[in-house]
Amino acid sequence: MTIEEFTALIGVSKQSYSGWIAGAYPNSEVLIKILKKFPEYSAEWLLLGEGEMINSNHETMVLKDPSTKYGEPGVSKKDLKQLFKKMISEIDNM
Repeated sequence: MTIEEFTALIGVSKQSYSGWIAGAYPNSEVLIKILKKFPEYSAEWLLLGEGEMINSNHETMVLKDPSTKYGEPGVSKKDLKQLFKKMISEIDNM
């Protein structure tokens, strides 16, 4: 999957994606879209950088509180950048 395909799939601009790589935080709506389109990824991993990247029971995964706002302390911009790069790399290998 290319960056253009990924951004189109979740409904964001390539500039938004570039911002994330540069260290900006995506909003909670974008993260929810990513989790809905790629349920095999763990919400805990994507939001907090903790736990396993791949959710072993992704078919039964439910996002319990989609209204939760992202941006609270817990993941540094550097960590988030690395998480997105790793996620894109994993998508490219699918």
